[in-house]
This record gives sequence, C-alpha cells and structure tokens, in this order.
Amino acid sequence: TPEHIMLSKTLGLQYLFILINKMDDPSVMWSKSRYDSIIDKIVPILGTYNYTPQQYCFLPVSAFTGDNIKVAVPKETCSWHDGGTFFELIDNLDSIIRYDDSPLRITVSSRYKERMFLNLVCKIESGILKRNTQLITVPTMKACEMVSFAIEDLADEVQEARSGENILITVKNLEEDDVPVGSILSPLTAPGYRSETFEAQIMITDVNESIPVITVGYECVLHVHNIITECRISLLVSEFNKRGKIKTKHPKFFVQGSIGAVRITVDLPIAIEKFQDFPRLGRFTLRDRGKSVAVGKILRLKPM
Repeated sequence: TPEHIMLSKTLGLQYLFILINKMDDPSVMWSKSRYDSIIDKIVPILGTYNYTPQQYCFLPVSAFTGDNIKVAVPKETCSWHDGGTFFELIDNLDSIIRYDDSPLRITVSSRYKERMFLNLVCKIESGILKRNTQLITVPTMKACEMVSFAIEDLADEVQEARSGENILITVKNLEEDDVPVGSILSPLTAPGYRSETFEAQIMITDVNESIPVITVGYECVLHVHNIITECRISLLVSEFNKRGKIKTKHPKFFVQGSIGAVRITVDLPIAIEKFQDFPRLGRFTLRDRGKSVAVGKILRLKPM
C-alpha cells in the first residue's frame, strides 16, 4: 500500500523488493499483462517518495507453491520471467553500510528489572560500544553504571559491540523511569541532544476528511525511532516548490502533497538528532486518527 512505501522511506530503507504474490491464482495463471498492470500502479507511488528505478525490484511469486521464492518458477509455467528468485536477489545485495566511525548512539526499545539490576533492550545505531564506555541516558541525563552487555542471541557477555547490532545492556542504580522507551544512550563525555522543539522538513502524504488542512496548532502523534508521543505544529515556517525552493514564507496552511518546513513542539523533552548527523534518529512520521499524514526529517533542534 502507499502507506507501506511511505513507512519504508521513513525507516531509511534504501532498496525495496516488491513481490507480486498469487501469480498462480486461476484468474491470473502467471499472466504478464496482469503483472505489468500492477507494476504500472505501484511505480508512480514509488516516485512520490523519491524511490528511483535503481532502488526497487519487482518479482512475480507464488507463496502457496513456493515458485520464485527459493526455487525458480518452471519455464513451462512462466516463460517470460528470467530475473532470478527472491533468495537469489537477497544474496546479491551489497553489504550493509555500518557507521562504526560515527559517535556512539544506542536506542532503547524496552527495559525490565531483574533483582537489583535494570536490563535495557537496545540497538547500536552508530559507533562502537566497549566494556569501559561510560554512558548517559538522554533525555533524563542519568549516568549509567554498566555491569555487562551481550549481543542478541549470544549467551556470553562480550567486550565490544558494533553499529547495527541488537544488544542487552545490564546497568545498576537506575529505575525504569530513568530510562523510558525511546531513550538514547550516548557517551558521558559527549551526550546526545534532548529537545522539546525542533524544525523539520515535512511532506503531507494524506489528510483526514474532517481536517483537510494542516495549520498552526494541529495536533498529532510523532513517531521517531522508538519514540511515540503527542506533538503539535507550532509554526509553519515555509512552503517549498517542486524544486525545493521556498515558495511561500509562513503559509496559512498545508494540504495533501505540500512540502515545507515546520516547527514541532512536544510536551516533554525527547532524545532526537538532526537528520544530517544521524539519519535513523532524524526521520519521523506524523500520524493522526490511525492514518499517517506526513513524513519528515529533522533539520534543526533547540537543545536543552
């Protein structure tokens, strides 16, 4: 759906495999015309979210029979496809870029108490975590006394973990309220940012029928990395044209398809970063009444 494509872009997915399923259905029977008609409907949506043809690949499959998942569909069944199987496409992907040389940032997705210790379920977004690293929680700004950490699915403790790895960190002298979900752990000597206000570039992807325009004071729910919190649009800074140039300063409203800069405010400080510094921590989605209404990236923030 368009929302899945939009969320993929927000999450930073650089390449999409789009599997067109049920090609074995009696009403389809691996018809190329039916396959092409589906592609014709999806490609414009991909372009809306700035996916280029080099960033996606379509593949006809049958999940029921397994054709083109692991084993290629027989030529007598589908003579027109020769693009490989889903497994082959995955195996041929380029290696994932890791950000080991960037400042350490660790997002917290969950936490739970175990006797006198607090266990933090985390992911290293950038940098390298070492056994002697001194950490601080953002936004609560509490120093962490790390007891141990282990990489997900490995029982033994480790001395080092790198960008992209899911880890379990055990700390002491902290309570669950000290590390809310959505916190970021960073070095004590170079902590990350916390802010209640930030400026962002957004694109309005959809609107609710009852509220067809976005104005100052508009309230919705902000989703940024592991954070889900209520927010409001406190200022419409400018609206851009299709070339990314300022078309109108301080417009009165945005409508579906509008692209511009806004100021967003939340009630309590949250741990966020600028998109240019940490793309994963600077992308976000705005949702309202069960619908994704905008995607955006953080341009500037007001540190506390």
